[in-house]
Amino acid sequence: MGREQTGYDDHTMKDGHDRREERRRGREPQRSPKRPHTQTADRRDIVFGVEPVREMLAAEPAAVQTLYVRGRDQGRFAPEIARVRQAGGQVVAVEDLELVRMAGSESRHQGLVAAVQRPWATAHESEIVGYIRGYAAGLDWLYVPANKDEAIAILRKNIATMTPELAEQTYAVLLAPKGGLFKQAKLDVAGIKTVLALRSQYGQPKKTLTNPAKYYDLGYYKKAMAK
Repeated sequence: MGREQTGYDDHTMKDGHDRREERRRGREPQRSPKRPHTQTADRRDIVFGVEPVREMLAAEPAAVQTLYVRGRDQGRFAPEIARVRQAGGQVVAVEDLELVRMAGSESRHQGLVAAVQRPWATAHESEIVGYIRGYAAGLDWLYVPANKDEAIAILRKNIATMTPELAEQTYAVLLAPKGGLFKQAKLDVAGIKTVLALRSQYGQPKKTLTNPAKYYDLGYYKKAMAK
């Protein structure tokens, strides 16, 4: 499914509305090629990110033509894979960098976030400001090339199944200029809009979400980043 924190986390999918239309007209739908890097799908047909993909599958599994999943995550997403296949779609295993390429440099999707309720935030301003400041400092440290070996060692220490080769790949993906972690923990408002649009289209129960400003307050961030 597909991270920025762009939109590629661990899997992504191509919408299958055109394929269903071919079936209604009595023609055999054409499958996407097995190698996704030959795919030239319209970006509007791509849904990326773990939760958006899950919501789309829950709402309309037959709309999915192709589900792209990181090879090592097929076990993790076995239920989603089964649902796609049951609905007539196909599943293609790809590597991290291929998912990033498919999402594209123009893809915007606010990935994982830490969220609290406004009353709690008001009562714990100092803790929030400190958290943001520490998180941003950690990201700054990660982006220093001289810290690469130590960063990979920390990654492997905390994930038992992380091999040296996989750790190298993961480091490259997380710190990629496009599709990697947001420097200084900045929010991507365009990415938040994408999340709201996807939730509005595929989330259950149905609800229209339009104004991203309702879901964030940059006041805490500005205080954390103040010199």
